[in-house]
Amino acid sequence: MIRYLQQEQPERTMVFAFVTGHFRLPDFKGTSQATSTWMEAHSELWDGGSGHMKAVAGITVEHLGSLEWKDDASGHYGPTGQMTTEFTYAGNAMMETIWLKAVEHRSATRTVILRGHNMLEFGESQPLFEAGIPVIGFIPMPDYLTVNSENREMDKFDLDLMHAQVESLLKAVNLVDGTPTEELGKVDGYSFFYGRTQL
Repeated sequence: MIRYLQQEQPERTMVFAFVTGHFRLPDFKGTSQATSTWMEAHSELWDGGSGHMKAVAGITVEHLGSLEWKDDASGHYGPTGQMTTEFTYAGNAMMETIWLKAVEHRSATRTVILRGHNMLEFGESQPLFEAGIPVIGFIPMPDYLTVNSENREMDKFDLDLMHAQVESLLKAVNLVDGTPTEELGKVDGYSFFYGRTQL
C-alpha cells in the first residue's frame, strides 16, 4: 500500500501507524485500544493543535485474509468455504458510503457495517472514533483469533483474500483522499440503547 501511494502521490498526507500491544492492554496503557497509546505519543500527527497536523479521516485494518471455520451440526470443526465476516465500523454516513463503494466490485465480500454502540467499539478504530476522527474500522473477527496452536492457525489464512481486501482498502484510501474535508464530516458518535429486553 505504501509503495503504491508513493507512486500515486495522493493529495493528502498519509500517516501509517503499526501499533503493538493489541492484546496487552494492561501493559500498553492508553484510553482504550493500543492505538490510543500511539495517539498519546504522537499528537502532532493528528490533533490539529498549534503547529500540528489535523486528521480528517482514519482507516484501521486487522486480521486480513481470515477464512471462516465453524463447528458443524455434528460438532466437527472445519472450514465453511467462506471468508470470515468483515465487520466494518463506519464513523458516519460518508465513511459508510466510501467503504461500500470500495468493495462493490469485489468478487466476494461479507461486509457488515457497524456503528459504535453503548460506548463500545471493538478494535483499533475506537481511539480514532473517540477523538472525533471519521473512521473505517476493518475488523474481521475469526473464531480462532486467539488460539495458540503450533502453526498459529496459518492453515486458515488465504493470501488471495488478503490481496483482495488490500485492494479494497486502497480504493477506500483513494476515495477519502478525493473527498473534500467538509464532506468527510465528523463522527456521528455512539448509538445508545437503554432498557431491558425480555424473551
